[in-house]
Amino acid sequence: MRRLALVAVVCLGLASCSPTQDQGHVVAAIGNSAIIPNLDAAVTGFENLDAAVTVYCNEPGTETLIDARDAWVEAKSLWEPAQANTFFDSGRDAQTVSKVDHDPASSNDIEQLLESDVVIDSNYVADEATPAQRGLGTMEFLLFDREDSDERSCNLLEGASIVALGAVRELRDDWTNTYDGLAPFIDQYTEEKSDREALGDTIGAIAETLRRQTTFAASGSDLRPEMLEEGPAGAGAMTYLAQLQGIESWLIAGEETSLLELIRTESVDVADEIEASLHGAFAILETMDEPLKRLAIDDPERLWLLHEHLDNLRVLFEGDVVNLLDLTGSSRNTQ
Repeated sequence: MRRLALVAVVCLGLASCSPTQDQGHVVAAIGNSAIIPNLDAAVTGFENLDAAVTVYCNEPGTETLIDARDAWVEAKSLWEPAQANTFFDSGRDAQTVSKVDHDPASSNDIEQLLESDVVIDSNYVADEATPAQRGLGTMEFLLFDREDSDERSCNLLEGASIVALGAVRELRDDWTNTYDGLAPFIDQYTEEKSDREALGDTIGAIAETLRRQTTFAASGSDLRPEMLEEGPAGAGAMTYLAQLQGIESWLIAGEETSLLELIRTESVDVADEIEASLHGAFAILETMDEPLKRLAIDDPERLWLLHEHLDNLRVLFEGDVVNLLDLTGSSRNTQ
């Protein structure tokens, strides 16, 4: 259930169409040129992670551990740009996404599981484990934070990897294939949503990503280091950077029919401000090489500047863009 492509297909070949035709083309471009490629890349990343984890568990050692860690970083960086599309309304998304990335994982829950008598395999991880005992967070703990690697920890690591890969494939296939007897999401979506509603959902998904970023970075006038990732060095910055790259891919998909150009036709100033804040956030994130929690303590001014860029983007998409494109009330995310 995951694709917006071709929303404007009903207009093709007609001499005239509604004023929302451009909106339909924008959503079609995002579906074809951003969402599907982002999900395809995420699938590849998790396939590589699963392969690296298998090698590590079969041949534990320094080199195979480094390879598995590198594959985790790659999978995480490829998952984040694809994650925004999971904010579209879907009955099974939350459960599926929890198998990919539940943050934070619970080290206590993981250790209790490892010390228990239950048989740990991919079936257990998929059906019995809590969200805090699977996904990228659990794999991060096992690969980066837990000093000892034994058979049970590898069983959990391999199980989490297999389940996460299957979940990412499921999310990707929702957009493109028939699933459980249901039509692909594109077919359902084009029947149920107008172009305006579809674009409203798109803006809402972008705004929700930015809301989460700004909420985790600060609350009011206070930084919230306790809410930020520790993880491997730079992992928090990598997450933010990859999520913004996902947003950028949505903004520029379709070139002359892109969302950014649609916004620019309504207000050059708003489009320019979006680009300036996006590039300002990129410039800061690309130079960060330590966990954001550490940065909040060591260099709070730089983290505040990042927060200002992110919060400005959030305000622009929640307010200016919604008003410019007349999307108020068009979806659950723009009301």
